Amino acid sequence: MTTACRIYAFLFLLACIAKIFSYLIQAISRYFIIILYKHKILLTYRTSILLILFSWICSLVLGSSMLISPVAFQYEPESHFCVLTTKVFHTSFTLMIIALLLPVNVIVLPYGIILRHTTRTNLVHVNNVLRNNNKRSIKVFRNILMVVVVLIIGGTPYLISIIVNHIDQIPWPFYSISIFFMMLSAAIELSVLFFTNNEVRRIVYRKLGFHRTTEVHIINMGIMTRNLPIRTGINNIATTPIMIT
Repeated sequence: MTTACRIYAFLFLLACIAKIFSYLIQAISRYFIIILYKHKILLTYRTSILLILFSWICSLVLGSSMLISPVAFQYEPESHFCVLTTKVFHTSFTLMIIALLLPVNVIVLPYGIILRHTTRTNLVHVNNVLRNNNKRSIKVFRNILMVVVVLIIGGTPYLISIIVNHIDQIPWPFYSISIFFMMLSAAIELSVLFFTNNEVRRIVYRKLGFHRTTEVHIINMGIMTRNLPIRTGINNIATTPIMIT
């Protein structure tokens, strides 16, 4: 295998690990904000930077560790990809445990605590502001949980290929299927973020130039009205009648 192929496989692996660890850091950060909010040092900009650095250092260490093995990264003629091959059990399975299974379980744990905390708070307190904050927290939990499910879907075929390949030679389409599901999970993840995040949709619509101008004219008998523009939705402009006396 050429050096370029090994570099490509390393970068592909690094991107996958960094994506998983980014959601791990988001879960920890959200746990700090909602559960440990009294500890102000955990809510500082410095703490956020340290968490981001930690995720990237872990990603680089795990990805680089595979470069030590001369057989970890291989060109698979079945999938026509340079990847961390499933044909070598000890490297691929070890990495899947450390870089996928453990982080996913750690991600689910703080969000489970957050959901339990917000549910209990809603039962005790009736303050409207607090209720709104808890609803936002539950919404974030739901969105991130959907992303975690997408990550599991993306990694499961690869994990199954590793296990089955250790027992017996898997059919050649399984190599392509495992890579396909990784790509599919990334596409589904972007779709989930797009449809569940209003700010993301607003930015995308603005970049694509989706602007609409809608005018509403209301004429009441015997009353003169003047239409004044107001902003609604995504750069939409509507008009509201103001009575002139």
